[in-house]
Amino acid sequence: MNIQIHRVPSNIIRICVLMLSTLLVSTSLRAATPDVPETWSITGDVRGWRASSSVVTLSNPDERMQMAFRNLSGPPTPQSAIVIADALASDGMFVGNYTADGITNVSFRFLAWNVRPSAVRIYVICATNGNEWYVPLPPPPAGKTTSYSVPLVYSAGWTIGPEKTEAQFLADIQDVAWVGVYVRRGGSPRAQYYAIDDFILGAATEDSSGTQEDRRLDSDGDGMSNWAEMHAGTDPNDPRSVLWVRPVPHGAGVPGLRIGWNSITNRYYTVWRSTNLFDGFKLHRS
Repeated sequence: MNIQIHRVPSNIIRICVLMLSTLLVSTSLRAATPDVPETWSITGDVRGWRASSSVVTLSNPDERMQMAFRNLSGPPTPQSAIVIADALASDGMFVGNYTADGITNVSFRFLAWNVRPSAVRIYVICATNGNEWYVPLPPPPAGKTTSYSVPLVYSAGWTIGPEKTEAQFLADIQDVAWVGVYVRRGGSPRAQYYAIDDFILGAATEDSSGTQEDRRLDSDGDGMSNWAEMHAGTDPNDPRSVLWVRPVPHGAGVPGLRIGWNSITNRYYTVWRSTNLFDGFKLHRS
């Protein structure tokens, strides 16, 4: 490769340096805010959140953000939208370097007012390359509110498609441009309403000395770190309380493998499978 260098006037150089310095300062000042929930406490104010598609209307009728899909005159057609929080939403507290800012999970409550949605996902988008990482979530039934808490670790099921890698995920969450909740309308032509509340970026817990917990520490010696047990909902001080996946016997002559585990309230679980470890894993059941 041949690179040609031409003489540049000094005043242009000063302008370029000033522009670059401004860009670096503005980037370094952007930081995600842990453990502060967005509650939409002022009726009528959606706090700058926006929808990715006009098929959804956002509003705040009762101190939570409502998504409304319009009534369809004909047969139901596939419609979906992502409710987005970027640097202009919620005072910018959901964008930044999630690793440096100590973010360990994304949590929110989701209400399906009158129709069960076809799909729900949580999204995290990288500002550097536009990678859209997401985790599929189990849709709640109509009339029910579900609390989601998604660990910000690759093994939680974050994906961008077949080219995903853990190294890419860890790099991308160091420059998050926006987060969002994806909803695909249910199989009904009537108007559908959903609501989001208590959206929050969670941080690592603190131990008794007030310092951030070491992710590798295993206080009860059960083989699962305190940090992992925090996300699993198990007791890090009780060796009998641990997320343990085990084979489950079934009838003789029945093909296949059954597995089981001790589930915890307000946690969701995803099973991945692979027939060739070089090809990676595919979602089996969520």
